[in-house]
Amino acid sequence: MRCDEVMRERSAPGVHLDRSALAEHLASCPRCASWSAQADQLDSIWDDTRPAELSGPAFDAIWAKATVAASEPEILPFVPTPAWKRWGVGLLALAQAAGILIACLYALSRPTPAVAAVHDYQIEEGTTLVVRLDGGPGEITSVEVRPQRGRSDTDMVAVDLDVLNYMESEQFE
Repeated sequence: MRCDEVMRERSAPGVHLDRSALAEHLASCPRCASWSAQADQLDSIWDDTRPAELSGPAFDAIWAKATVAASEPEILPFVPTPAWKRWGVGLLALAQAAGILIACLYALSRPTPAVAAVHDYQIEEGTTLVVRLDGGPGEITSVEVRPQRGRSDTDMVAVDLDVLNYMESEQFE
């Protein structure tokens, strides 16, 4: 016999069990012998702890009650749902719908960024343009075009340095 045949016969013995071949394999294979000993222990524990089998009349009485219970539909009493559950489910559905609506509206109509008013200014080389944004985002409060007073250290090569120098001077307030 092979190991898988031994385990199958020990788990669910068939009608044509060859006990001599089984005993010979268990004597020569330590793995199957160990498994068989554990199966014997499990069988003995099951025999000691399983419930007693029902007698014929007791089984027939239980079966008759089960048949009657299965053939008659059970009618449950009507229990109304509490108002707080009905309102809670409704409010939850309304909140979800509002969230989806807000998300869709935002996705479909993204706000355009605020752009300051566009003006045409004639600015000559050597002048400084001062733009004040004190009114808030995107709102220009004043625009000044100032001619350059004297020569700058940078000669307008780097405008940002001229602006910083002007902002650090005492004239800027």
